[in-house]
Amino acid sequence: AFNFSLDESLAIKKHYHQLLEKNQNSNVNTNSAFSYILGALYFFDEQYEDAIRYYSEALAKFNNTTLVNKKDIFFYLKVNLKLGLVFEKRKAYEAAFSYYQKSIEIIKKRSFLFKDEIEFSKLSYQAMLAKLFLIEKTNPVGVTIQELEKAEDDFSALELVPVKAF
Repeated sequence: AFNFSLDESLAIKKHYHQLLEKNQNSNVNTNSAFSYILGALYFFDEQYEDAIRYYSEALAKFNNTTLVNKKDIFFYLKVNLKLGLVFEKRKAYEAAFSYYQKSIEIIKKRSFLFKDEIEFSKLSYQAMLAKLFLIEKTNPVGVTIQELEKAEDDFSALELVPVKAF
C-alpha cells in the first residue's frame, strides 16, 4: 500500500498524468501500466470515480482476442480484480460481482497456461474468494451450500499450484 501525504500523492499523480500524456501515441502496454498506477493512486485516496476511470483505461487495450500471452492475462486479471474492489467500496455490488465473475471465467479458460506459477494461483484464489465474500456480504442468508459447492468445483477444475500458508 502507498503511504503518501496528500501533497506527495498530488505530485505523483501529476507526474503519471504527464507521462501518460507524453506517451499517448506510444506503447499501449506502457500506457496501460501508467493508467493502472493512476488507478491505484486514486483508489488509495478514496477517489473511486477516478480510480474506475484509470483502471478502465488500463483494460481498454484488451478484448477476448488479445488475452493470449501470460503477461497480458495476468495484468488483465489484476486490474479486473481492482475494479471489482473499487465497485465494492462504492457499494455497487452488482458491478463488483460482474468483475469478479469475469475474472473467474478468464481464469477457468486460461489456467492451463499457468500450471506451475504461484502468483497466478494466488490471483485465482483471490478472485474466487472475493466473489464468495461479496455474496456473503450482500445475501441476507450468506453463502449457500450450492454456492460453496460451485466454488469448490471451480477451484477443483483449475490446475493450480497449492498456496501454502507460511
